Formats: sequence, C-alpha cells, structure tokens
Amino acid sequence: MLINKFKIHNIEIEVVESKKAMGLRAAEMIAERMLAKNDIVLGLSTGSTPLPVYAALIAFYTKKMISFKDVKTFNLDEYYPIEPSNKQSYQYAMKRDLFSQIDIPPENIHFPDCLISDSPVKASRNYEHLIAKSGGIDLLLGGIGQNAHIGFNEPPAQSDSRTRLIELTEETRKINSRFFATIEEVPQYAITMGLGTILDSKEIILCASGTAKSETIYKALWEKPNPNVPATYLQNHQNCRFILERAAAGRILD
Repeated sequence: MLINKFKIHNIEIEVVESKKAMGLRAAEMIAERMLAKNDIVLGLSTGSTPLPVYAALIAFYTKKMISFKDVKTFNLDEYYPIEPSNKQSYQYAMKRDLFSQIDIPPENIHFPDCLISDSPVKASRNYEHLIAKSGGIDLLLGGIGQNAHIGFNEPPAQSDSRTRLIELTEETRKINSRFFATIEEVPQYAITMGLGTILDSKEIILCASGTAKSETIYKALWEKPNPNVPATYLQNHQNCRFILERAAAGRILD
C-alpha cells in the first residue's frame, strides 16, 4: 500500500507500508518496462533488499505475465576473487534467488569476471565494453549501504568512476559477515560498476527498508552531492525513483 508520494530534487519518492509492498511496487515498474521493451537491459543488485522484488518478478513470470527470454542483465558487483560456484558469490545467489526460476537464457546474464586467474583491470574494461555493446542499461535496480554506497562504491567515490576493483571497508565487511561463518571469510575486494556507469543508466530504482537505512536515506537526499556520501549523486539523475519501506523513510518523514 502506498503511504506517501513526493519529490525531492530530481528524485521521485514512494513510501510503502512493508518490504513486500516495496518489492511488489518495484517489480510492477520493472514488468511495465519489460512489456514496453522485451529486450530491455537490466542492472541488478544482490543482498537482502532486492529479494522481495525478485519474488514478485518470479510470481509475474509464473503467471505468464512477463518473459525474460530476450532480457539481458548486468549485476552491479561481485566479490573478488571468487568462483561462481562458491555459495557466497553473487552469481550463486542470483541463480538461486531469480535466474533459476525464470526463462532468461544463461548467455544473457552478465557478471564481472572475478576468478583469481583474471586480471581485475581487464575484467573491468571487458564489463564496460559488454554494457556499451548491449546499448547501455535501461533500468537499474539498486540498494544502498549504511555508508551510502551503491554497488560497492565505498566512500569516497567519484561520480565519474567506472567499473573497477575496490577494497571493501571494514564496516561493509562486518555488515556482510552475516552471510558468512566468520568475518575473516568475507572477501576484502570486489569488482563494482562505478558511479559513472550506474548514473549512465536510463532509469534507476533504489529500494531500501529498515530503520538502519533511515539516516542514510536522509543524507542521500539532503546532503549536497559529494564523494563521502556516494548516493547523493543520484540527485543529479533525471529519472530516478526511491521506493522506501516506511521504516527506511522515517527520517525524511519527520
């Protein structure tokens, strides 16, 4: 259920009552774009935030409302180095949570090459080339970290940065350790789309839930764009929407 809808700077804000409603609203928008352009190029994220979105998209597919057979996807990031078969890899997570349950061809799914034998510089350049070759990202679905990172663009991050190897902050590794047995197992590096790559997307949907994201969302919307709060650069995008569960919107609703 929609609670509130308004605009801050260039960003459309929709506040909904629950994580499920957040996921459904984002999935509805993605499905609308898919129906308008069957070969849409999607930028996708991992973690707990997009799971309700993927659950709703799978439900739409199961009901034969949409098809992914012509869709191409590019994930925002991947740990480095890591094998795709590793249960902690984002490739494994996306296959489990979405790709194995829809009709997307495997060759249409893209991640940065993060094998230990690969050069991260070469892998990053290849990823940028593949995105450009596909015509750019039509719609990017993102989340936001507690330090306002998007993808793995840890602060300070420049607005013109491209896909690259990045060292994860201890804060991010600590937060992500909930998916691992110990924090020592959390990779120290990742390859991520840069902010410039993300901002090149024709449309951006950012989802957030939980009280822990409330202050971060406030900063992202009200601080002047700056590298120490990477999400602030979304203020400059001409087609960006935040879909926020009520708790994540608490600070901006005060």
